[in-house]
Amino acid sequence: MFPTSSLTNTFGAYTIATFASAILFGVSCFQAWHYFNTYSDAPILKYTVGALVALEMLHLAVSIHALYYFLITNYLNPFALLQNVWWVADFYLTTEFILRCHRICLRIMLKLTLGIIGLIMTLVHLCYAMRIYHVSGRKKIVPIAIAVVSLIPCAIGWVVVAVLFRDRLNAHLPGLPETLAKALLAAAIAIDVFIAYTLSYYLHTNRSGMKQ
Repeated sequence: MFPTSSLTNTFGAYTIATFASAILFGVSCFQAWHYFNTYSDAPILKYTVGALVALEMLHLAVSIHALYYFLITNYLNPFALLQNVWWVADFYLTTEFILRCHRICLRIMLKLTLGIIGLIMTLVHLCYAMRIYHVSGRKKIVPIAIAVVSLIPCAIGWVVVAVLFRDRLNAHLPGLPETLAKALLAAAIAIDVFIAYTLSYYLHTNRSGMKQ
C-alpha cells in the first residue's frame, strides 16, 4: 500500500481546498442573490455576475467529480492516480451508451478547469476595471490597461488546457503545466494588487472631507 503521506500532501490538500471552495461558493451565491435583489445596475453588469456564478458552479462541480473519481471510484487503486481522470478509457465497461457519453462530457469539462479559472479571473478583473473607470472620473488609460493585462491569466489558463489535452499522465504535471499554473496565479495576484492600489488611490483622492 502506498504511504498515506503521499496522499496527504496532494489529494489531502486538494480535498480541503475543494471543501473551502464549496463554502465560499455558498457565500458567493448569497452575495449574488443580495445583489440582484438590491441593486438596479445595467443589464450587462448583472449578466456578468450571473456568468461568474455559473462558472464558479461549473468549477466546483468538476473539482468534486475529480475527488469522487480518484478517492471513491478508484479507492485502493493507486495506479489510477497516474492518469488524468479525463483521459481514462472506460469503454470496456458494460454500461449504456448514454453513461459513456456522460463520462466523456465530464472529462472534457475537467480538461477545461484551469481555463475556467482564468476566465473567472478575467471577468472579475474587468468588473473592477469598470469600477475604476467610474471612480476615476471616467479616465480610460488605467481601466483599459487593466482590461488588457487581465487577459494574461485567461490566456495562460487555456495554454495549460492545451498542454493537458496533449499529455496523458499525471507524472508530466510537475513540468510545464505546473510552471504555467504558477505563472497564472502570479499574474492574477499582481493584477489584484494593482487593482487594490488603484481603487484605494482614487477613493482616497475623491474624499469629500465631510465627517460622518
